[in-house]
Amino acid sequence: MSELGAGSEARVYLCEDSSGRHVAIKLYFHTPTFSFDPRDEKYRSRFTHEHAVELIDREVDHGVTYEVLEYCADGTLADLLAASPRSGDAGFADEVLTELADALECLQSSTDGPGLVHADVKPSNILVRTRAPLDLVFTDFGLTVDLGGRSRMTNTGAGTVAYAAPGSAYSHRAADDWWSLGMILYEIIVGHGYFQSPDGSTLGERAIEEHLYIQDIDLAAVTDSGIPESDRWILLLSGLLTRDYAKRWGADEVRRWRGGESPEVHRGAPPAPRVTGGTAEVRPARPLVLWGDLKVTTPHELGVAFAENPSAAARSVTGTAINSIQKWLWRDAGLDDALTDIREDWQAAETVAYLTARLAPEQTIRYLGYDISTTPALQNSFREAASATRRTVQDFRTRLYETRLLGALADPVYRPTYDSLDANWHDVTQLAYDEAEDRGIGLDAQARHAIRDNALHVFCGEGSRDSILSGIDDRIRSAEYAREVDWFDRLVTDLEERRR
Repeated sequence: MSELGAGSEARVYLCEDSSGRHVAIKLYFHTPTFSFDPRDEKYRSRFTHEHAVELIDREVDHGVTYEVLEYCADGTLADLLAASPRSGDAGFADEVLTELADALECLQSSTDGPGLVHADVKPSNILVRTRAPLDLVFTDFGLTVDLGGRSRMTNTGAGTVAYAAPGSAYSHRAADDWWSLGMILYEIIVGHGYFQSPDGSTLGERAIEEHLYIQDIDLAAVTDSGIPESDRWILLLSGLLTRDYAKRWGADEVRRWRGGESPEVHRGAPPAPRVTGGTAEVRPARPLVLWGDLKVTTPHELGVAFAENPSAAARSVTGTAINSIQKWLWRDAGLDDALTDIREDWQAAETVAYLTARLAPEQTIRYLGYDISTTPALQNSFREAASATRRTVQDFRTRLYETRLLGALADPVYRPTYDSLDANWHDVTQLAYDEAEDRGIGLDAQARHAIRDNALHVFCGEGSRDSILSGIDDRIRSAEYAREVDWFDRLVTDLEERRR
């Protein structure tokens, strides 16, 4: 037995069964939630041997979920491309297209069963059964969903952004898999991924998402690749990489292209409406009536109204009252993704702050009476809260931490660092709590709050970390008597050793 690889969810081993056959055994770190079983009669026609890796067994043993899978000795398409780049190789690109287009058509067909969406099509999720002739099969169906006759399904997992279609972070559509196919073909033809430099460096997820919402995929590199009949390949990629999912090429258009036809392309159309800085011109069919006689006609106007009157806004999202806003955003404003990040444990204040940031990100965001619009404003609010005595002050800091609201307020223009700030804040705070526990240091509520609040300041702006550490150092040096306490002395000694 040997290890084949590991990811965030599982580790895979190469094993041999009782008959001497090599198999891959996937051991999950945590109990996964499977939306269906590929061996079920209902789905069997979607997972044919020709297009999908064979799932031999799936069981739970001593609390560990594992799968026994067909072993493909040639690895993944990603391995193949890394070992043998095929830039400009039209023959190889055509082989890959044939294999994957046929596999997607089989997976998504609803003629004799439910149509499925893979939702995470990428080179590392495509196994190479044989190289000559090329035989590719899909694997890793962890995000695959049964549409059940619907055109879309709300997303409950995160695929790989570099291959994901615009809007797929919020919902899965069959058209998204075809976009992913286009990105794979681009990588094969050009020699590297669209969001990847020739040196292997890749854009961050936030930058990729923003690019997909405002720009078409530039196909100039396809011509530069030297691939024969580049105009035909550009036509194919233009159809597959159309940001408007309703006009994106699918199985029919690809089949016609393979037959020599030139189906119409509709590039340049925007994806589902997205509001950034109040620039979107989305006009609903009817106004939304808010408190009093206030009416709004665009999502941005709704965000501005929330920013100007957070208290009234809180009443409008409490209980079932939010349903009318939700329906208006979905049905009239076309924003089917505006509420997808709202957490079940959020109260009205969190929802109002989130919707303000989502719909009118340039506006001041006040949360429980405090300005959290920017990192300087956030720092000032924490300082103000530290000097106040009202009970709601501690509620503000505690709830901001426990609800993880800051990450949800991230915006590429106005709050580009909020997602990393929130992640680092929680990571360092928990690390400090764990360090104290490991050293037998008891932390009361006041101490835990001090650690949490100072950790936030560390990640808010330049100079904060140094000034905080300098202040701590000064207090340590001026309190020599405190070193008579054993745990404090050990802590200071460790700190001094780390600085040497």
